[in-house]
Amino acid sequence: MQRFVFAVLIALCASGAAAERVRIELELTDGSRLLAEPVEGGQELRLKTRLGELSVPLADTERLEFADGGQTVVVHWPGGDRLTATTKQTAFQLQTILGPLHIPLAAISRAKIETTRPTAFKPIGVHTSGHFAPHQSPAMAIDGEFGTAWSSGDWKGWIELDLGEGRELGHVEFSLQFDPAGPATYEIHVGAEPIRDYRGSAMLIERTSGPRKDQDRVTVKFPPGTFARYVQIYCPESVSWFNIREFNVFPRPGK
Repeated sequence: MQRFVFAVLIALCASGAAAERVRIELELTDGSRLLAEPVEGGQELRLKTRLGELSVPLADTERLEFADGGQTVVVHWPGGDRLTATTKQTAFQLQTILGPLHIPLAAISRAKIETTRPTAFKPIGVHTSGHFAPHQSPAMAIDGEFGTAWSSGDWKGWIELDLGEGRELGHVEFSLQFDPAGPATYEIHVGAEPIRDYRGSAMLIERTSGPRKDQDRVTVKFPPGTFARYVQIYCPESVSWFNIREFNVFPRPGK
């Protein structure tokens, strides 16, 4: 069969915000090659392993190798980790320049995933409602290390980034240190001046409530044309202490 190539770039969405740009290159069993995007809702591969059932985000993987008519897959991650599993789905739903395509896993021999993650703004300062201990200081929320965390020492509180000047905002992303699992509420506020405890003068972007667990990642997209210097996460209620592993603000795509 004549080789063919379709090429597109995509935006993967997490909680409604574009968090990564991803391209998936499929090598088909007939020798063809397809470059495309997984459609919204199809950015994960559902697997069954000896450890149980799980969903693997495609954006976190490096390549996939299929066998047994698509029933078995070896998942490779950057750094050399890999996992052999049974697939819990039968096809990929892909968006190409020709429109959506339904590609059976049985027709795929290998998939290479290329992910480009946006660069977050580098804040010039971080302010909080307080912190529990020296090793859980506000700086721990912006140190780029998922294993460290800022702890408010309370079931509520706020953390605020100073971006140095007014910026056009794309989305905010923060990860939680959260125990025990349960409900929590978070609000995203932005402003041209420091917000601190005076949220009445700031703009409320979103209020999100629901069940949370440790290592959850929350992503909120800003409306187009949102400019601000200060970005705050406010937690008014939670079953866990308000602790943040990482807090990042990203520019609008293309900026």
